[in-house]
Amino acid sequence: MKTGGTIPAETVSFRSTTVSARLAANKTRSAETETRIEELIASTSFPARNDGAAHALQEAQATYPGPVRKGLQRRIAARLELPFRAHEFLMGGDALDEGPVVEALLDAATPEIITRAGFVVVGPKTLGAVIDRLFELHEAYRRDRNAWGRPDHQAERDESGRLRTAIEASREDSFLTALLERAETDDPARIEFLADLLHWHGRPEKAEEPSGVGDELRSAMIRTLQRWMNVRAIYFPSNSRQTEFKNQFSAVVSSCQGEQAKRRSS
Repeated sequence: MKTGGTIPAETVSFRSTTVSARLAANKTRSAETETRIEELIASTSFPARNDGAAHALQEAQATYPGPVRKGLQRRIAARLELPFRAHEFLMGGDALDEGPVVEALLDAATPEIITRAGFVVVGPKTLGAVIDRLFELHEAYRRDRNAWGRPDHQAERDESGRLRTAIEASREDSFLTALLERAETDDPARIEFLADLLHWHGRPEKAEEPSGVGDELRSAMIRTLQRWMNVRAIYFPSNSRQTEFKNQFSAVVSSCQGEQAKRRSS
C-alpha cells in the first residue's frame, strides 16, 4: 500500500478485517478515495450483515464520515439491507426532505428495520407530513375505538405503527421544528396527541444520542410546554389525567432546561 497518497482501489474493500485499519491509518483525503468508499458501501455486493461490516464502517467513518453516510443513504434509496449501527453512521449531515431516500423511507413496502435506522436523515417538512397523517389516524381511532380493532382497519393500524416508528427514529432538531410548527393550538385533544408524540420521541434509549438542538429551539419548546399545561388546566382543572400530564410535562421541561445548562457550561 502506498503511503501519503490515495488508497489503492484494491485495498478499499470491506470484506476483510485488515481494511478498516488501513482506512483509519490513511489520513490523506481525496475525491477518488471518497467516491470509491461511497460506491463500495452502496453496492449490492457490500456484506451489510457481516459481523465485520459495522466495525469497518466505524473505522472508515473516523476519516470519511460523508462518504460513509452517502453510501448508506444510497442503500436506503435502493431498499438494500443496512449494517448494524447504521442509525449511528447516518447521523449528521443535512436533513433531507425530498429525493429517493425520503421516498424510500415513506414507502410502506420498505422494511421497518430500514425505516428505524434511516429516518434519522429526514427533515422537518417530511416529519410534519408524518405528524399530520398520524393525527388523522388518531382521530379515526377516537371516532370509533371499537371499530379500530376490526380486520378492515388493519391497514390503518399498520400505518400508524410504521409512522410512530419513524417519529421515534427521527433526529431531534427536525422533530421539534415540525412539532413546534403545529403547537399553536388550544384544542386539548390535539395538545395531548402532540405531547404523546413528544414523549414517544424522547424515549430513554435516545438520551445518549448527540443533539443538534440549539438554545433557541429548546427555549421555544419550553414555552410551548408551559402554555400547553395552562390550556390543559383550564379544560381539566381537577382531572387525574391532568396531574399525570403536568408531571410528564414538568419532567420534559426540566430535561430541556438541563440540556441548556450543559450547553452553556461546555
